[in-house]
Amino acid sequence: AVAEQLRARRCQLEEREEFIAHQTPLLQEERHALGTPPDTPRDDLADLKQKSEETLNRLLMERGADEQLLRHDEECLKRRAQLEAQISAQEKSAAQWSRLSGYIGSARGDQFSKYVQSLTFRRLVAAANARLASLSDRYRLAVSPKDPLALDVTDLWQGGEARTSRNLSGGESFIVSLALALALSHGMREIQVDSLFLDEGFGTLDEESLETVVECLNRLHEAGKLIGIISHVAALRERLDCQIEIKPGRNGRSSLSGPGCSSVTSRKTID
Repeated sequence: AVAEQLRARRCQLEEREEFIAHQTPLLQEERHALGTPPDTPRDDLADLKQKSEETLNRLLMERGADEQLLRHDEECLKRRAQLEAQISAQEKSAAQWSRLSGYIGSARGDQFSKYVQSLTFRRLVAAANARLASLSDRYRLAVSPKDPLALDVTDLWQGGEARTSRNLSGGESFIVSLALALALSHGMREIQVDSLFLDEGFGTLDEESLETVVECLNRLHEAGKLIGIISHVAALRERLDCQIEIKPGRNGRSSLSGPGCSSVTSRKTID
């Protein structure tokens, strides 16, 4: 019986030895994969475990710091988007104020005043061109590109060449001035001018131009405007029904004759 037990025990030990022999290469491969040299002493394995745990803790702390940094970056990006939106709104407001500053230009408002005058001047030029079309088919008025309050004259007979108003002849200047005066008296809605007085300039007109001007003035008179003409041109006087003549007299005195004129005498009394 004892011998049988010993034989059974021997068989178990042989099987165990065979199992260990079979598992040993597998354990060595696993150690090698884990970076642990085969046959590492137990104390060295404990040190390696402690170092691995320290490395793991350090990596976890670094990971936490990185996550906190990422959250901070996300907050910064949101704040940046808000600031960019505020900057965009401020830039639009600044652009409006910049344009307004460009119009005003100074504390006295000189440039703003000039800008407003230029708007009215452009309307005046447009109204004057409507009148000038009935007086002449050669000239048209335009605002000078160099000065918003300066006037250029376009010569349609010369291919649309622009000329300054200072280069016009006497007759041309008279027609342009008349067109501007008519625009002021009849073409500007905000300005109500019921009377128009023309002082000379008719002598610079040829017969055809004079006829055109007189017809235009007659149309204004028929529309209810009071037209006064001061001129020495005989051909013009013949076209006017209502006239007041001034005749020079002696001692530097002149006399008036015509509708509404009467003789007035005065005496000086010396005490």
